[in-house]
Amino acid sequence: MKIKTLLIFLLFSVNSFAQMPQEWPYEIGKKLDNHFYELSMKYKLVKSISNRGDIKNINLFVDPYNSGSDDGGDDFPEWDHKAIIQVNDYYYEFLIGKSYPNGSYDLRIDDIVGLKKRSEIIVNSGCHSDGGCLDETFIIFNHENGPISVIKLDMFHEFESNIKTGEIILTNSMLYSEKSDSCYSISQSYKLSKYSIVKTKTFFKKRKVECVG
Repeated sequence: MKIKTLLIFLLFSVNSFAQMPQEWPYEIGKKLDNHFYELSMKYKLVKSISNRGDIKNINLFVDPYNSGSDDGGDDFPEWDHKAIIQVNDYYYEFLIGKSYPNGSYDLRIDDIVGLKKRSEIIVNSGCHSDGGCLDETFIIFNHENGPISVIKLDMFHEFESNIKTGEIILTNSMLYSEKSDSCYSISQSYKLSKYSIVKTKTFFKKRKVECVG
């Protein structure tokens, strides 16, 4: 009887966990250390913001030399550069694209859900290719206590605030389906979680679009 009860409990627990909303994958920033100070001395400070709401300091440092992702020939511009962003007492390392040929990286502070409760740091990586701007968007969450957390939106290129529900709507500009040989645009609503965002049932829209490329 005890074994049967235990099995039922385990099955219920697994099923409940499977139905729990999963957070968007995130990374935790590191506390300022010698590694940060060494890099910040070598890299170029390209953006600095002070005293914006609950954020005392934001500094974006970019390595002026390319990361070596390309072969360095004349036919291949230097795409990726190592970068490091400091938010108060924490930092995060990532790659940023060179502003060539039709875009550039940028950094701004925004309240992504429109509730005026807190603000996030939004970093667009800029172009990683000349065959269309393959960019990435990083959202950096500054927490009242503890380190920063970072999510990367490498498939969703547009987002807007849903002020009425306190959510963010992410839009994937193009998804290709081999089964139907068609391309689609998908919009999905998310809400803020402790360190990231979580998918909700408030809004979902899928529409057919013209395939490009």
